[in-house]
Amino acid sequence: MAPLPSTLVGYRVSSEAIERYRALKNLPEYTNRSLLQDLESKVGIPLALVRVERDGEATSDHYLCCFADYSGRPYDSEDLLTIPVPPAFHQLPQLISVEGDLRRLFAPRATISSYDQSGKSRVNEQALPIGGGHV
Repeated sequence: MAPLPSTLVGYRVSSEAIERYRALKNLPEYTNRSLLQDLESKVGIPLALVRVERDGEATSDHYLCCFADYSGRPYDSEDLLTIPVPPAFHQLPQLISVEGDLRRLFAPRATISSYDQSGKSRVNEQALPIGGGHV
């Protein structure tokens, strides 16, 4: 799926932290599915790994999110602040190294990966938000 405008709530993680976690857990490097399924099994909530492209740069940032909306719905700052964060999501920094505090942001170009426990992608044409009460 092409990068889409998205609203996110999550922790920024480096590519190196993701690779260290994969190596520690003997997870395949070529897919985000096993990484997300492993982390979800520990925190018990739907997660998304989101690659956010930086404007005008060839680099990107990664976020592990408890909420990702790629529907194009506009959010103002008040809406962003009211998106619930499950208490279990705050366990994530104990499992994988994160950069800084929880962030709430809009990303003009984001690619979202999220899978249920059977391995089916949660990202689809219906564009239902991941997390925030949506599964």
